[in-house]
Amino acid sequence: MEGQSQGDRKGRMLLFLVALVMFGCGTAVNPLASGGPDTPSSGLPGQPDGAPPRNRVQGQVSDKGGASLPGVLVTPRSTDAPPQAVPEIAITTDEDGRYQWVLPPGNYELTFTQNGYAPATVAVTVMADRPVTVDIILQHR
Repeated sequence: MEGQSQGDRKGRMLLFLVALVMFGCGTAVNPLASGGPDTPSSGLPGQPDGAPPRNRVQGQVSDKGGASLPGVLVTPRSTDAPPQAVPEIAITTDEDGRYQWVLPPGNYELTFTQNGYAPATVAVTVMADRPVTVDIILQHR
C-alpha cells in the first residue's frame, strides 16, 4: 500500500478488528487452550487436560422471583494498575442464565446488563488456583 503511512495502516487494521468484534464476524479463541478444537485442554501448567481452568469466574443470573435470565450481557473491567488484558469484550449468559469466563488472575468489576432490568456491578478477584462464583439477581426497572 504505497503512499500510506504506518499510522494509516495501523488505523485501518484497528477498524477492521473492531468491525469483526462488533458484527460477530470473528471467532472467539481461548488463548489458554493448547490443543485443536476437539482436544479439551486446560492449557494451565500443573492442571490435567480436560479439567476446567481454575482461574475463572462463574455463576447464574436471575430475577427477583428466581427465574433464570438468558442473554444477560456480562462485561468486565480490570481494576488493576496496570489493567489486565481481557480475552473477550463481553459474554452472555446461556439459556439457564449461567455464565463461565476464564480471566487472567486479577481484580475486576463485572457489569451485568439486560433490557428491562437495572444494571448490576460487582467487584471480584480472580485467582489462579480456584474458581470464583458470583450469582447475581437483577431488579426490574
